[in-house]
Amino acid sequence: RTETRGARVRYSRIDRSIGLWLTQRADPDLLSQIEQAPLSQAYFGDLVLALQSTYLFHDTALSLLPRAQGADTVGEVADLLSRCQGVRRVLCGALVDGSLILSVRTASDAGNAAILVMQLLDGLGHGGGHEHRAGGKIAGVGGDGHIPAELEEEICRRWLTACNVEEHNGVRLVPTREILENL
Repeated sequence: RTETRGARVRYSRIDRSIGLWLTQRADPDLLSQIEQAPLSQAYFGDLVLALQSTYLFHDTALSLLPRAQGADTVGEVADLLSRCQGVRRVLCGALVDGSLILSVRTASDAGNAAILVMQLLDGLGHGGGHEHRAGGKIAGVGGDGHIPAELEEEICRRWLTACNVEEHNGVRLVPTREILENL
């Protein structure tokens, strides 16, 4: 269900039959435990960082977190941001154990996520995926716990270029004044 996003993506008759076969054999209690697993306090800190770090460039979102507790967080944030009204393409990245982990999501009419991630990572790292969900990794960065500024700028430039976004002045998803007013 996670990979097919609740069957919102196109898949073949064979995929549907495999999904039905698996569903008939699944343990509903175990699935519930997986889907509703307890989340650590650090997860919510990562989520706040992600929302504060997200910039919108027209219909394209970019969120680079200085860190995340795990690679799952990166994909979950990308999934969440892909639900933002008006957003058709999402790149989320975070440092996890000294590597920059990236997740890309695209709407059905907004390009191929696997192609976008490969363009983004050409010569920097590796990645792949599917038409609307993809990911990648740049190993050995951020030894000091921060994404190097040059790499962050390069990722931003490449992402906007791959998405054919000309304007490089993004707006924050959550304006700074809103963040500061609520402290």
